Amino acid sequence: MRLKIVSVVRNDVEGIQKTLESILRHGKEFNKSHLDVEIIVQDGQSTDNTLEVASSFSENFETSGIKLNLFSEQDKSLFHAMNLATAKLPRETLVMYLNAGDTLYEHLDTHLLCKELEEFWHSGDSLFFGVSINFFQKNRYQMPNPSITTQGQFLNWSKSNTPVHQAIIFKNNSDIPLHYRMDWAIMSDAFLIYYIMKFHEVRFRPIIVCQFELGGQSSDYSKFSWVRKQIFEQTAISRIRNEPIVYVSLRICSLLIKYILSLLLGRKKFLRLHMEILKRFK
Repeated sequence: MRLKIVSVVRNDVEGIQKTLESILRHGKEFNKSHLDVEIIVQDGQSTDNTLEVASSFSENFETSGIKLNLFSEQDKSLFHAMNLATAKLPRETLVMYLNAGDTLYEHLDTHLLCKELEEFWHSGDSLFFGVSINFFQKNRYQMPNPSITTQGQFLNWSKSNTPVHQAIIFKNNSDIPLHYRMDWAIMSDAFLIYYIMKFHEVRFRPIIVCQFELGGQSSDYSKFSWVRKQIFEQTAISRIRNEPIVYVSLRICSLLIKYILSLLLGRKKFLRLHMEILKRFK
């Protein structure tokens, strides 16, 4: 059973170091569970010493039984870089995306995860959903929230909530290509997730898999051009989820309110407020 962890990076020494350290922390446990792990670092031709720092992990990963492969080539966007990395992967593998700055959960039950992945590997399911700890500064919340413990509850929750991409493990052997839309700037990952869910069986287990820091492009509401893209992409995803028109309208209103609040409060203050709201309602 092979797990490929894809990590996209460009000029982010601190982020790639944090990501690789989190994987290395669990390396020996992965090895004990007979999970063949390989890390693909897809660098966008960094101009700082990102590649050198990533390369410095090679010996430690080799000791832990994990392969580390580094590639550096020009890309057009985050999703293009992810496609470049995915194209290098063989079929019949499990794939996880932990881009620079994303980390495996520090208290991950590696043995349990490997056991669940073994069952997933031999099943007819195409996606494995775990749980993420989302954080921004000192604020943290779990997604989906701790009350979601069963497959049925998760599927119901996912009808109006988007699972965290970093907590998902893909099976790279379905008839739907593991490929991200290049014409989408923000939610291409969500589109792929829901497109696969539309045609394939999936499974959920309440295992905390990763930690994800908010504050990137997907949570930037300070520019109207960006919010307009979010409205377009989110509406398309809502159609795939067959959401009632009233839900779609409410979500558009919510995005516009976030844009106004982000202008009034400033981006950082708004994100703190947004986190508090998410902790209560997610």
